[in-house]
Amino acid sequence: LLVTLEGRVKVADFGLSKVLGAVSIVPGTKTVTGTPQYMAPEVMFCQPQSLRVDIYSVGIIMWEVMTGVIPWKELDYVQIIQRVAHPSNEKESVPPGRPKIDHVYRTLAPSGYIQLLENCWAQDSRFRPSADVCIESLIEIKARCADLQQQQAPASRHAWGQGAEQP
Repeated sequence: LLVTLEGRVKVADFGLSKVLGAVSIVPGTKTVTGTPQYMAPEVMFCQPQSLRVDIYSVGIIMWEVMTGVIPWKELDYVQIIQRVAHPSNEKESVPPGRPKIDHVYRTLAPSGYIQLLENCWAQDSRFRPSADVCIESLIEIKARCADLQQQQAPASRHAWGQGAEQP
């Protein structure tokens, strides 16, 4: 993701280019290139893929935006792949082989944000939301945040009095 000086986000797909931080996996005759932190399990397994591999990546990016940290920065590529591909991920609706979400983020994140990002992380791509559902959910989350800010603004002005500077 690239951010312009005006704050616009541009999506740039460097997954197929030979850039620092990319990895190739060659099981048999298939080749996969990408950045393991953002790769969906089916990419790692060289299984049939749909557009929902990008939804998995969206969930990882949502986690990164929330925490301000690159996921699994302390792990090497093999460790990341082992974590994402671990069989225990098949048994739980929120796979344990994903970046940790600390309690503070669960408390402070806007309503619906954590649920959406966890849905994007589903091990089985059939259970990930579509791009349309992701967009609708993010619009709803943004609207709830705007409503909450409007509700809090008058109370804040009242508490500080008219014309008084707020902290």
